[in-house]
Amino acid sequence: MNKKRSIKNLIFAMAGQVVTILAGLVLTRLILISFGSATNGLLTSVNQIFTYFTLLEAGVGTASLQALYRPVAEDDKKEISRILVATKRYYDRTSALYLAGIVIFAVIYAVLLGGKENGGYIPGSVMVGVIFFSGIGNVVNYKYQGKYKILMQAEGRNYIASNVQTIVQVLVCVAKAIGIALGGNIVVVMLLGAIVTSAQSLYYFWYVRRHYQWLDLSEAPAEIRQTNAVMVHQISQLVFQNTDVLILTIFCDLRIVSVYSAYKVVVSGLQTVCKNFSESFLFILGQEFAKSKERYCRYVDLFDIAYSMFSFAIFAVAYVMYLPFIELYTKGVTDINYLNPLYPALFIAIELLSGCRCSMQNTINVAGHFQSTLRQTILETTINLVVSLVSVANFGMIGVLFGTVAALLYRSNEIIYYGNRKILNRSPWPSYRIYILDLILFLAAAAASGFLNLHFSNYFTFLIAAAAASVIIGVVFLTVNLACFRSECRELIAMAGKKKR
Repeated sequence: MNKKRSIKNLIFAMAGQVVTILAGLVLTRLILISFGSATNGLLTSVNQIFTYFTLLEAGVGTASLQALYRPVAEDDKKEISRILVATKRYYDRTSALYLAGIVIFAVIYAVLLGGKENGGYIPGSVMVGVIFFSGIGNVVNYKYQGKYKILMQAEGRNYIASNVQTIVQVLVCVAKAIGIALGGNIVVVMLLGAIVTSAQSLYYFWYVRRHYQWLDLSEAPAEIRQTNAVMVHQISQLVFQNTDVLILTIFCDLRIVSVYSAYKVVVSGLQTVCKNFSESFLFILGQEFAKSKERYCRYVDLFDIAYSMFSFAIFAVAYVMYLPFIELYTKGVTDINYLNPLYPALFIAIELLSGCRCSMQNTINVAGHFQSTLRQTILETTINLVVSLVSVANFGMIGVLFGTVAALLYRSNEIIYYGNRKILNRSPWPSYRIYILDLILFLAAAAASGFLNLHFSNYFTFLIAAAAASVIIGVVFLTVNLACFRSECRELIAMAGKKKR
């Protein structure tokens, strides 16, 4: 059952992410052409700031997920219900704060930036409307879906949320595109998106009533441990991951934010593909850690080999095709220069460093080592903020990106060391040998791309070239990993082909 759910999670997540990436690219292109870089920069800035509103969930979501692994593995329905009751109460209390925060944010943002020349003129009333309708759908989903999605994740039913999210993203894109085609202003476009986004809660009501009839939300709430420590981790990571746009908005102008978003939309999509790959199997690791630490060590190494090969290969293809895509994607947009060869290198360096710590970060999470890693996560955020703020004045977007790279160089290595030494009681070499091999392959692909001078006049020829690059790079990564990790790859293949009893 676990293998079947993992495969379903992976297939639906990947398919959904391809659709989501394409829908996002199409919509961003429409907004750039119809409303300009300033409006696109505003939307990027607003969306990034809205991620801070997930601080309301900080501590409870991750702690609840970690708490659910054991009762799910033991099929303890009463304890599952008690954990969901505690989680529900928290979501119910904080949803009103979420709504109030959106209104306050809309007013403050409009007062500070509305009606001013910031790479473009956007009235304050328009900013209020854009911000409110960008966030209201999230409030509805936060209140009615959050607790159930955590349970589905612990059970390995991520594919349910993936399918719903894919359908919603497509419908949002269609609704907004219709609004743009009919000549609606940006506020009307965002309103249409909010209506579609909010409607998905109806599906979750139906699904829970049908598949979780045993769930009893009248049980006494369970005590969810380490929520304060998890909250600090969540706050630190939110600050770390989302300061770039905020710093660029304050110290540069909205057109620079638009440039950032054009590059970010590519790596964000690929990052989500990699994240979906990880989360498709995370519930197995979580349940195995609760049962057998020895077996977990073997599983996490197998996961590490597969995940590292997958992510490094994807970003190797992305590096080769990045600038040609941006050149094609921003064709006809002349209010600012979008092309700089340093941008792809820095964006992808960030993703590779983040990917290297994935398996040990998962290990820290499933082991519940939140309190003992607080100092490290705070230091990571501090490095990012200090380097970014010092560098942005002289180097602009490059300085901000370098701040993220500097922080990751510290924290990713620290996580790899901590997970192996402190939790698995072994040398970190099993992890490093995997990343070193895939890094060498990535650098070889990057060096080879330096001899190419790729330019495309249309998306068809671009897609043909991208497909060819994917096949070549994929074969190289697969062949070398099979040769270097022969026994592990055999075990992975055997596990994938093993039939359910």
